[in-house]
Amino acid sequence: GAMSAALAVAVPPSLESSRPLNPPPPPQLPGRREHRQNKHHGYTLSMATVVQDEARWIVEWIEYHMLEAIGFEHFYIYDDGSRDELSQSLAPYVRDRRVTLHRVAELEPLP
Repeated sequence: GAMSAALAVAVPPSLESSRPLNPPPPPQLPGRREHRQNKHHGYTLSMATVVQDEARWIVEWIEYHMLEAIGFEHFYIYDDGSRDELSQSLAPYVRDRRVTLHRVAELEPLP
C-alpha cells in the first residue's frame, strides 16, 4: 500500500511564547536581471554550456536563466556542431553581449 510519513517538530519552550512568525510578502514577479559588468571580474554570474541543435529551445532557456530570481547575466555557449539555426537564434544576445558563442570545432586542441 501507499506509505506516508509524518514529521513532528519540537518547539523549544523559549519560542512557544514568541510572537507568531509573519513571513515576508512574496517578491514581485521577477524580471530580467540588469546587464551589468563587474569592473574587476567581468560578470557577476555567468554560465558555460555545450549545446547541439538546441535552436528551438535556447531563447526560452536563456530568458529563464536571466530572470532576476535566477540571476545569470552572461552565457558562454559552445556549439558542438549544430545543424539547426542556433547562430540566428542567438544573434540578438551576441549583439547585446549577453552571449559569447564558440564553435567547438574551431577551438584549439587541449594540451
